[in-house]
Formats: sequence, structure tokens, C-alpha cells
Amino acid sequence: MFVVHNYSDVATIFPPQDRKVLWLKIVSSSAVWAIIVSHMSFNFGHYAVMTKLPAYMKEVLGLDIQAVSGLSNVSLYIYYKFF
Repeated sequence: MFVVHNYSDVATIFPPQDRKVLWLKIVSSSAVWAIIVSHMSFNFGHYAVMTKLPAYMKEVLGLDIQAVSGLSNVSLYIYYKFF
């Protein structure tokens, strides 16, 4: 209701033909692609650590997973606490 009441004259100030979204400029922007690549890289690294950390602790470090199950959740805690 607030938007309709306070911004009812937007259609007269900015007619629909002037409100075009320039999708080609957005998609071809290097900044947008940098955000996409960094987001995908972060997600890949995060999920790789989440899924492979217990196997690494068991096979390489020789730790019992049930005995140190809290350590395998450290990456999850850090992710949800700080990101």
C-alpha cells in the first residue's frame, strides 16, 4: 500500500518504454561474470571440503570418525557462523 500511495506517479515520470532492462549489458559485464565465477568456486570448494573431510580424516589421518565426529563439523560451523 505504501508503494502504491507514494509512488503512483512513477508510471507518468518513467513510461514503460523508458524502463527497459539492458540484459545484454548486464550479462556481458565482466563484474557480473567475476561474481558468478567466484560464487561457483566458493561453493565448489565448500562442498568438496564438506563431503571429503570425513574420508580424509579416516583414510589419511587414520582417525576414528565416531570418536572425532565434532571435527568433521568444523567446516560447517565456520561456514554458518561467518558466511
